Amino acid sequence: MKPSLLLLISCFALGITSCQYSTYYEICNVSSDLQKNTLGQYEYVDDACTVSYDFWRDGGEAGFVITNNSNQILYVDLSKSFFIRNGIAYDYSFERTISTSVASTSSSSSSQSGTAYGYWNTIGSYVPGAISATKVSSGGHTKSTTVSYKDKEVVAIPPYSSKFISEYLISPDVFYDCDYNITPKRKEAPTYSFDLRNSPIVFTNYITYHVGGNATQKVIDNQFYVDTITFLSKRSATSRVKVGCPQERSEKRIVNGASPVKFYIKYERSYSSHTSSSSK
Repeated sequence: MKPSLLLLISCFALGITSCQYSTYYEICNVSSDLQKNTLGQYEYVDDACTVSYDFWRDGGEAGFVITNNSNQILYVDLSKSFFIRNGIAYDYSFERTISTSVASTSSSSSSQSGTAYGYWNTIGSYVPGAISATKVSSGGHTKSTTVSYKDKEVVAIPPYSSKFISEYLISPDVFYDCDYNITPKRKEAPTYSFDLRNSPIVFTNYITYHVGGNATQKVIDNQFYVDTITFLSKRSATSRVKVGCPQERSEKRIVNGASPVKFYIKYERSYSSHTSSSSK
C-alpha cells in the first residue's frame, strides 16, 4: 500500500470517530441544625458574635463571615480554629509569608520645531532664515515595589463590624458512586438523598475566639452535611442572562437556583462522537 493511500485512510478514520466533552453540574444541598437568617443563610448567634455562611460557588465556599456584636474588640484565634471535612482537620493558621509586587511606569516626552525661510537679495545672494530644527526627547522609568506580610494567627475585629475568613472549598472534586447517573440527559435530574450518618460530605467550622481583655476563650462548633445531590446537564443547570448597563449589555451564563445553602461542582465527561465524512 502506498504511503499516500495509508495517510488518506488514517485521516478518514480520525474523521469518523473523535473524542468530545460534555459539561455537567453536581448540585449539593447542605443541611444543618443552625437557624437561617433573613437572607436564607445558616447563622450562629451569641452575645459576642454572629457567624453566617453562604456556600454558593463552584466547589462550595467553606469560609464564613464573623460579626462582632460587642463594644470591645473580638479576637479570633486562627491557630485554634479549623475546617474539618469528613473527620480530617485543616488549619486556618499558616506560617507563611505572602509577597505582592506592584510595577509602575512613568514617561515624559517633549518636542520643539521651528522653520523660517530665507530669500534672494537684489545682488543675487541667498540670505538664510532661522535654522530649521526639530527636537524630540522622551524618557521613562519603571519602579517595582514588593510588599511582604505574614499571616496573622489572631484576627482582630472592631466592635460592630465584620470580617470574612476563608481558606477552603467544601468539595473541590465531584463526588459520585458507581450507581449514580452522572451524565444525565437534558430532561433528567437524578437526585440522591442522605442523612448525617451516610452523607458523603460532612464538614465543620471549629472557631475559637475571645472578647477584649478577657483571656477566657470560647468555641463555636458549626456542623453541616450534604443531604441531597442532583446531577444536571449544562443546558438544564445553566441559563444565559444579560448583565451590565443598558448601553453596554452582554450575556453571561449562570448556574440556576443560586442559594446560600447550596453549592455546585462543574465537571466534564468525554464521549465518542461518530460522524460521516460526507455529512454537512
